Amino acid sequence: MSKITACPACDGTSLRREERMEKLPVPYGPDAETKQYVYVCETCGFDIDDSDVNDVTTEKALEISRKESIIRMLNELESLGNSLAGMERALDLPQRTISRWKASNEVSSGGLALLRIIRTYPWIIDVADHRYEPMFAAQMLVHQAANVFGKYALSANMLVSAGIKYDATSSLSGFFFNADRPESRPGTVVQTEVVNEIA
Repeated sequence: MSKITACPACDGTSLRREERMEKLPVPYGPDAETKQYVYVCETCGFDIDDSDVNDVTTEKALEISRKESIIRMLNELESLGNSLAGMERALDLPQRTISRWKASNEVSSGGLALLRIIRTYPWIIDVADHRYEPMFAAQMLVHQAANVFGKYALSANMLVSAGIKYDATSSLSGFFFNADRPESRPGTVVQTEVVNEIA
């Protein structure tokens, strides 16, 4: 653990060490919860991150959440009617690749990105199964866009009919981002809670 002795903002030496719990969002996984250590300058109030410790604990917490997300994504894809072998064939992956990912929870960065893409847009598997034929891909894209816009229009009409003032520009973010997870919205600060102060 590093020992920070002076504030980089004011050179003050009266520092208080705090433990803070942070929750970091991971796509399709549980939030990564990590304990962070911060020194707070009692002279100017500046927060000094103990990055030697925090970087390691953050990466460990993110890795645990990523592994859980792999299982969740594959289970959700299977619940949509996709078999692991069928996805491997459609995506031209070596046999049992996705099965290995599920069994071991170990996926390369590229594999994790692929899983997130096909979980976000499961219809991409159909496009891959049709050998990325441009006309089929365009039809799938238009069909999926129509579904999304239909849901959005329905939501907007329900708001108006319920007498709720509706502003299309502000509700777009609410429609496209999970309202239960505001930290998933761009520019939102992660949740932080002071757990313990260490003098």
